[in-house]
This record gives sequence, C-alpha cells and structure tokens, in this order.
Amino acid sequence: MYMVDVAVGLGWLCAFGRVLAIAGQLSSPLFGSGSNNQMPLLSTTSTPSRNYSVGLSLAPTYGPGAAIVEEAGQEKKTYSWLVYGDLKYRDTMVILSLRESRHLAIPPRRAEATSAQDSEESQAGLSVSPHVGALASVVKELRAKTELELGIAVQDAVFGTTDLVALYIEDINDIREYAGFKYIIPTEFFHPVLHETSGAKPATDWLSASIGRMRRNASYRMAKDFTLGSNTKARYHTESEYWLDVDDTILTRLRKTPAMHKPDRIFLTDGVEDVDFMKALNETMEENMGSVSHIYSADAVVIAAKGNAEFRSRGQAD
Repeated sequence: MYMVDVAVGLGWLCAFGRVLAIAGQLSSPLFGSGSNNQMPLLSTTSTPSRNYSVGLSLAPTYGPGAAIVEEAGQEKKTYSWLVYGDLKYRDTMVILSLRESRHLAIPPRRAEATSAQDSEESQAGLSVSPHVGALASVVKELRAKTELELGIAVQDAVFGTTDLVALYIEDINDIREYAGFKYIIPTEFFHPVLHETSGAKPATDWLSASIGRMRRNASYRMAKDFTLGSNTKARYHTESEYWLDVDDTILTRLRKTPAMHKPDRIFLTDGVEDVDFMKALNETMEENMGSVSHIYSADAVVIAAKGNAEFRSRGQAD
C-alpha cells in the first residue's frame, strides 16, 4: 500500500529525513588516519589528483548513494546508485517510524553494561540488534558498491535517514561501529542530527510531497493518507476521481497552515516522479494558488544522498 505524504514548512528545515554526521575509517595502509580526502585505491603518486566526497542515505525501501568527484582543472562530476533493502530492512524502517516503537531511557548502570556488551559484539563483527543489523547491512553494501564503482577505498561519508521517530543516537552509534565508521562533523553542519534540508535560505515557504510504502509519524506538520496508493485506483469509478482525492490531500495540508503563503518551492521525493501525479499537482496549484511554483523533482530518488555528498565536500569541521 502506497502512502501520500504532504508537508509544508517555513525556513531552513525540510520534511523528509535526518542527516547523520558519520565518517568511516578503514584499516587500509594506503591512507593516513588524518586525511580528510578520499583517494584512488591504486594511487601511485604521493599527491592524489582527485578528491571523492561520498554521501549515503537510508530511504524506506532502498539506500541511495552518491559521490562527488573533483579533479584539478576539470568540472566536478556526481555519480549515484541504489541498493534495495530486503524484507528485514523494510520492516525495520516501518517499526522505527512508529511512535509506539519509542522506548524510555534505561538506568545509567544498565546503560554502561549494555554499551560494553554492544562494543564487544561490534568488535566481533556482530550487530547489537536486528534493527542495527538491518540498517547497517545496507550501509555496508553502499560502501562496497561505491568502492567497486569508483575504484577507491572509502574513508568517510555523510549519510542520512528518513525521519524515524524511534531511531536514537545510541542506535546510530551502533550502526557506525558495526559498519566500521567513526563520528565526525562536516563543515557548516549542526550535530548530532539534523533534518535533511530542502530550502536554501530562511523565510522561504515550501511544500514537500512524497509517495512511499512506509507509514510515517514525523515530528513536522504533515498530512498523510494510506488509501491513495496507485494500487487503489481500481476502487474508483474513474481515474479522475482518484486524482481529485489526491488534490484534496495536498490542499488539506495547505489549509491547515493558515500562515502559509503560496509555496515558493515544491520538492518531490521518493516515488513522486509519476507523470500523472505531476499533472495533478500542477493543476491543483494553478487552480488554487493562481500559478505553479518551481517544482524540484530531478533525481528525487537519490537527491538526499547527493545532498549529503555535498555536505562532505565542504570538509570536516575543526
């Protein structure tokens, strides 16, 4: 069942995720521990001519990865790819998106004992929980795919997740330990966790829309509908009736935000590159707002990973 998810906002923060400042440090003799740059795996010179900035993301059903390759005297290039999660991964994303999955903090002494045990399991190559293992397995696969595609040994990456209300910083630490990463803070980055950005400056109204399979309970204002998946069109007498309901869902979110002016920007993520959805969105905005704001829909599936790679390209904070 697909879900239509519409959110509006004002300012810097967007609706669809949290960015995690995590860097990997691999035990490769080719790289010094103090280096902030990715280097070619088979580099034969002391000064590498290329720099690789890697960004990863964890979406509800898949993990996108991206790398920005910068070479002296040439235009920088961006590469991207996908790793699809298995059933365990998809179930974990659903569980961690539910408010009822949140847990209370455990007593300090138990926390210390648990942390020590988790560390031992991580060092032994084991995940500390099924949830950590499911998410970290995709992170590991993304890193392996990056190394294979570009012929480099990935030293670090910035990666993000969709907005999971039951994902804690302790879980993130477990994931990065299991996947062999260390924690860093990129330049111009707020830590430890930040919503993935959609706006480029403050005082900007934006509308974000997403269609996906995951039930979400996010901390931002949103309207969601579990009855509007494309697989439910057969329940309608005509397809136009289905799209009218989609239009109503978009308008409901706008009406529930009285202070919201016409969005300056519209961001589409996940599964919303559908041509019919784009047509319905354009018609809704035209009829109710007088005109259609600029719609950002290119690379919707991998855009979060590309943004994370851009964060990493700005360097590590002092």
